[in-house]
Amino acid sequence: MTSRSALLWGGVIALALSARFVFETALVNRLPAALAVCAAVVPASLALAGLSFGLPGRSRLGRRDLVLAVVAGALGIWASPFLVASVRSTDAPSGTEVLFLTSAVWGLLLVASGLLARGVKPDPARIAGALLGVVAAAGVLANWERPSSFSPFVKFPREEAVIILAGVAFVAAVRILEGLVRRHGALAAMRPVALSGAAAALLAAAALSHGRLAELASPGVWTFAGPAAVAVFALLLAWPEALAERPPEVLSAAYFLPPALLSALSFVEHATSSLGPDPIRWHAAGPAIALALAAATLVAWPWERETGWSEGTDVTLARRAARVAAGFAVAAALVGLVSPDVMVSVRGILSSGAAFQTSYAMLGFETAGGWLALCCSLLASALAWRAPGSGIKPLLAALALAAVVWVPLHATPLHTWNRWIPPEVQQDYGTEYAMRTEQPVTDPWELLALGGAVSSGALLLTGRRRSVPEVLPEQEVSR
Repeated sequence: MTSRSALLWGGVIALALSARFVFETALVNRLPAALAVCAAVVPASLALAGLSFGLPGRSRLGRRDLVLAVVAGALGIWASPFLVASVRSTDAPSGTEVLFLTSAVWGLLLVASGLLARGVKPDPARIAGALLGVVAAAGVLANWERPSSFSPFVKFPREEAVIILAGVAFVAAVRILEGLVRRHGALAAMRPVALSGAAAALLAAAALSHGRLAELASPGVWTFAGPAAVAVFALLLAWPEALAERPPEVLSAAYFLPPALLSALSFVEHATSSLGPDPIRWHAAGPAIALALAAATLVAWPWERETGWSEGTDVTLARRAARVAAGFAVAAALVGLVSPDVMVSVRGILSSGAAFQTSYAMLGFETAGGWLALCCSLLASALAWRAPGSGIKPLLAALALAAVVWVPLHATPLHTWNRWIPPEVQQDYGTEYAMRTEQPVTDPWELLALGGAVSSGALLLTGRRRSVPEVLPEQEVSR
């Protein structure tokens, strides 16, 4: 597979993920979870199985691999989306939280799974890029509106833990599929996987729908089930083809892009004025989108082809200084995570009619700024410990962009809801009955982390330029 075809399949995965989220969100509000998943999965799986039967595969699967294929289909095609659908209802958890967990967090899980893969040496540059992608996705979604509905792990922790469990099931299925594709080819591996997913979805729908199977015939359902099935078909087609040449941690780059892609729909809505005013805070969401693209590039970068890590035998003074600065940046960023970053004031009215007022500080780990400072320090560390000339440009570009984006993004809260503030007050945020105001606090530790990270990158860049000898024309002639 060429780099161009890998990029194509990655784009298909990102677009299909975005479309699937939109249409399955509509389905889970109209059907029970088992039926919603069945409506999207069964047509797509059967279509792909029919397509693969019409084309030659490399080899037939043995008994052991056939069992693995059945497990992969049951886990990845049915169990994973079913677990997500089973804990969803209208805005509980909110759409921003579900999108965040099923895209960026699942992408991080895919990258982390590479740490357990045999014979694979995970590159810290990709891990830093994945964490940067999670922060960028959170920055986009938390700025879709204010006050934001984005409060992961606060209001619905049980439901969101189930969604992460669904991500683990999905990652396990992808890893199984990777081995099957490597041994048998994409088409031969995907036939039993698709059939297993379709069978599991049908059996679950029959067992769990409580006699509501007739609802699948509703024309209103297929308005959303049809596009959802197309999106699932695209995913089932793209994954095995892409896995034929690229490991899952590389393909996970697509999972950091759906929040940015869905934000682009706002341009259409704004141009047509079809859905009223645009609630997105573009001064922060726009830079976060650029950061998500940079993070996806870092994750997809072929680090395996680079020289790798410096062995320490020819470390220059500039590189030693860069490592010290990067280590200082990491330490400062960790302190910044537990330092005040945003002051919040809340005023509201309780159900009893009494006035409620409070103020509190959000620490660095509760804001985009704290995590972004840590990402910058990790990028600087990945730069400082790489061999000279090995993947310097993408890391330097990502570090520079992240440092600049920190300015408009750092005061973005990563949750609006709090467990200790009365729910009747928080439910009225954005109305005349409750007001929530945020005031950024200058966190010196985050600034020190940014300064250390940027200084580390500058030292490396300066040392790299000085290490290139200048050859004069007369010297070249004399040679």
